[in-house]
Amino acid sequence: MSASEASGARGEGMLAITRPSPLRLSGFLATILGAGLLGVGAVLTWIEVPPPPDISGNVGLTYIGLDLVGGKAAVIAAILLLVGLMALRGARSRGGQKAIALFMVVAALAGLAGAWYVLLRASSYALADRTVVTRSLGLYLAAAGGVVAVIGAVLDLAWAVAPEATADPVDDAGHADA
Repeated sequence: MSASEASGARGEGMLAITRPSPLRLSGFLATILGAGLLGVGAVLTWIEVPPPPDISGNVGLTYIGLDLVGGKAAVIAAILLLVGLMALRGARSRGGQKAIALFMVVAALAGLAGAWYVLLRASSYALADRTVVTRSLGLYLAAAGGVVAVIGAVLDLAWAVAPEATADPVDDAGHADA
């Protein structure tokens, strides 16, 4: 029985399950990892500003990612990337897949820009000229997540524009038909 007959035997209109190509799988995994790092990093501490040397007491400032425009951009990008992955999976036309993947690249670039803008300009949050600003783990996670998300979204776009390849159907046990 051929693969098309097997899929038709399970019900008209059902799609055959196929193994993802290495390009699609790597794009999916990198996008998930990047979006996760962007989202988790955005809710953690990004910048710690100690009090100026001439002020005593505990009056330092702590900014979490969501306190800053860059952190908001990072979390919105993470959400858009995850929604984009679901839409990319559900899109049936190559044109739709290309448009969704291109949208995901733009979202990933926005998240990357938000995190890296704060990373590079963190010293502007100092309370005085002599105050040293500390960049915290959340900022580094989001910045790294932005890089990984861009790589993943570009891989998703490469998959969407690649010529459609025939894949081996997979049976219910996850084995490819011979």
